Amino acid sequence: MKNQAVFLVKKMQAMRVASRKPHAVTGFTAFSLIELLVVIAIIAILAAVATPVTNKIMAKARVTSCSQQMAALELAIANYQLEYGTIPMWIAGGVPKSIDNALNTVGSLGQPGRDFIECLMGEDTTTFRNPRKITFFEPNYTENGKSGYGTSQLNPSQKGFFDPWGNAFYVTFDFSGDGMVRPVTEATGYSRYYTVQSKGPDGQEHYAFIGGENDDIYSYK
Repeated sequence: MKNQAVFLVKKMQAMRVASRKPHAVTGFTAFSLIELLVVIAIIAILAAVATPVTNKIMAKARVTSCSQQMAALELAIANYQLEYGTIPMWIAGGVPKSIDNALNTVGSLGQPGRDFIECLMGEDTTTFRNPRKITFFEPNYTENGKSGYGTSQLNPSQKGFFDPWGNAFYVTFDFSGDGMVRPVTEATGYSRYYTVQSKGPDGQEHYAFIGGENDDIYSYK
């Protein structure tokens, strides 16, 4: 009887040890080549469908971001005008520059465009004055030359304010003082003191009076 009890105890211990060991996987069937090809084809189809949708969403987001940047820049100019009683004036030879309507657009890259942006950022430059050094504009800083103020991706020696595609914004002023702004790309003028424009995704200026597809983005349209 004692021997039987010892035998049963040992058997139970052996069963416990066996239950802790990993069981071998049985009945596993590998995928066939055809099944793998079908799975790969399905993934490729899903990727082909999803990619254009994602690209459209990203493109729309860039346009929205661009419009927001232009609105912020226009607001900064408006606040400058409220503070000083005038739009930022292009100073040349110590006096405000009076130029014809075909040349009244200032890019936001290089001189004097960089001076214009930095003037709104609180600097008193020699080209655009901000004697009280008030900060009207606080753009995002960019390291890749896109969506903010930073170094040009095409010309590392120049700084500017760039749209989401890496193009410098263009600001057209009413330097002539007649209450009309006439962007060089437009056939007619607008009753405003200033406008902001982006060249859009293709990076090319489009002239309204020439025609063709136009993806430029305007603050006044």
